[in-house]
Formats: sequence, C-alpha cells, structure tokens
Amino acid sequence: MKTIFKILTILSLFTISFAQIEDGCDLPDFNLYLTEEGDVFYNSSADIAGIQFNVDGASVLAVGGGDAAAAGFTLSSGGNTVLGFSFTGSVIPAGCGTLLELDLDGSATGLSEIVMAGAGGAALDFVYYEGGDIQLDCEDPSACNFLEPGNCEYAEENYDCDGNCIVAVDCNGDCGGDAELDECGVCDGDGIPAGYCDCDGNLDFGCGCGEEGAS
Repeated sequence: MKTIFKILTILSLFTISFAQIEDGCDLPDFNLYLTEEGDVFYNSSADIAGIQFNVDGASVLAVGGGDAAAAGFTLSSGGNTVLGFSFTGSVIPAGCGTLLELDLDGSATGLSEIVMAGAGGAALDFVYYEGGDIQLDCEDPSACNFLEPGNCEYAEENYDCDGNCIVAVDCNGDCGGDAELDECGVCDGDGIPAGYCDCDGNLDFGCGCGEEGAS
C-alpha cells in the first residue's frame, strides 16, 4: 500500500511538473509571465490601473495589444522598461489572460522591477512567475492540504505545494503521510514479532498459541 501511494505521488508530480503555462489563467494570483513570443500573461483578483516592469535580457522595440490596449491604456517603452496607464482612469478588470504584447530585441529571461497599481493607486503585490511549470496549491477544500491559491509560503510542514490534492491523513495525523496501523493496531508498527503468535506476547510452543505441549 505504501509503495502504491508513493508511485501515485511521483506520477502526479511528474505530470504537473511538465504542464506548460499556456494562458494567464494558468498562473497563480498576482503573477506575470513572459512567453517566448513576447506575450505577457497575467492573473489578478484586483482591477489593474497601472503597469510598470523591466524586461530582463532584451530591449523593447514596441508594446501594444492585450487587455491593456482593450482597456484604453497608453502603453510606452524605453530601453527595457514598459509603462502602461490610462489618462481617463479606466482599469483592466480583475481576471486573467494576456496583459500586453511585446516586440523584443534579444533573448528575454523574464520580468523584474514589477510595479503594478490597482484602482486609486493602491499597490498590487505582483511577482514574476519563474519557469514555465504549473505549481498551484491544492484547490480541493476537502483535502487536508487545502490552501488558497498562491499561498504556499504560508504552508505548514506537511502541506503539499506542488499541486497535489492529498485528502488522507495517516495514523500519525500527518497530511499525506504513509504511516499505517499494523496488525496489532500500532501506528507504523512492526506487527507480531518473530516467534510470537499474537499481539499479547504469547509464544508459539507448537500446540496452539500460548499452549505448552506434553513434557
């Protein structure tokens, strides 16, 4: 049983680690991600009123498109810096998708110095999503490792932040642990010791459990 559980866990990790970010909705909340084509994906649970970030490893030749342009944002770039805001006070509604599209000169490695503003100028705590793998928290409320998406930094020791929904708690009380009761009811025990015939410590003398034979 333990072996099967470990195999399933490894297969689950393998599947998740090779899933690619194909849309902004694949990202955790308040994250940006730059694709090889120059699209900047986003996921935000708050309206966005201002955009600023640097492109690492490349210069920005032009910027436009995406939900920023659809919201009427004025977009500009200088060197490797991108800016976006609205003169009329419009915002990009909370949601996910393509924030904007970049025409780049060079091989970009990501985004940095991210400054995102919400309605009224409130700062939004955006970060760049490193790599291309989906690593969302478990979103099954019945699982013992359930966390709100994007909050893995607050995870307790036994919580799984690799996207695996682990519903079971083992006999030690560990979320997703593999400890089991042995035949004597002892958690992670060794069962009946060699030479004994039951869990009460009776020896096997060859004439039934605990029964001595003729002298």
